[in-house]
Amino acid sequence: MDFLQLNTYHDLLQFMSAHPQSLQQWMHIEKELKQITQYLSSNRSKLDPAYTDSGLPFTTMNTRFSHDILLWAMDSGVCTITLDHFEKGASDLNTLLNVTLPSVERAETTAGLSNEELLQVLGIQPNSRLRFLLREFTTLNDKPLVKDLLWECMKVWVFIYSKKNSFSRTYNRMPVRKIFMHHEILKKFDHEKLLHKQLPAPSKLSSKQRCHLVSVIKSSLLLTMRETDTAT
Repeated sequence: MDFLQLNTYHDLLQFMSAHPQSLQQWMHIEKELKQITQYLSSNRSKLDPAYTDSGLPFTTMNTRFSHDILLWAMDSGVCTITLDHFEKGASDLNTLLNVTLPSVERAETTAGLSNEELLQVLGIQPNSRLRFLLREFTTLNDKPLVKDLLWECMKVWVFIYSKKNSFSRTYNRMPVRKIFMHHEILKKFDHEKLLHKQLPAPSKLSSKQRCHLVSVIKSSLLLTMRETDTAT
């Protein structure tokens, strides 16, 4: 299936799902989104590269993110993250890890090793290298500007994917008790009356709901490949 056509159709369905005109329409939209998800799940091994970075269910992202959001994503388990490569022209790990490693291991950074060789000498297995780097940079949490600058200099690219459809632009959402139906476009209303209307009591969220809300907000940053957001 052509990516542009499917992605456009998916985005239209998402918009309509947020503004349904009837329960029957909403149920039909959800059925269509489910069919798209099933198609992507059954064809994930042979999808066109154009699906990369789309945020659709069961697709892969290949990108760079800050230390904080990657560490959160890895610890929370919302998705799987693996190290891809270090961008050409990036600062080498000898320079960067010389700042974070304990003194007993710091001498290894003066031997002129490549990034791969240094990680091998330190005994870091390939599937643990991203987690190792993330943990090393947490030693600079008390110097956030320095930490972000050094992480940016490393220019590390990662693969992000998930075996769950919840980590996708399609299903990364909060549950609602009642779906609001849009029967008409409200163009004229008494704004003064609305502004002076007493607000209802705030909703109380359980600990589980609060955690889920944070997960949805932060996952939306990953899925849309953005970090400049009020939620940060």
